[in-house]
Amino acid sequence: MNTGSAITETKVLVVDDDERMCRMVCALLSKEGFSTRHTTRAAEVPMLVRQIEPELVVLDLLMPDCHGYVLIRELRAHFDCSIIVLSGNDKPVDK
Repeated sequence: MNTGSAITETKVLVVDDDERMCRMVCALLSKEGFSTRHTTRAAEVPMLVRQIEPELVVLDLLMPDCHGYVLIRELRAHFDCSIIVLSGNDKPVDK
């Protein structure tokens, strides 16, 4: 029975320079009930975060137009969202 209260989906922004990876991660998250958006351009991240206000950003570190660490610092300084790093980089310093 609907009590009139709106159920909101958790919003996730997926950021990866690989379009196929973005679509795969979004499909998996959507299947689990998350509302997803994605971008392959780091420069779009601040605008998208302001626009959709995601609770979570899934972020690749190795973006061609901006390193993920720069994005993390910017997100932490200006927005209140959780961040999960998704990267193939296996350097100990990155882990």
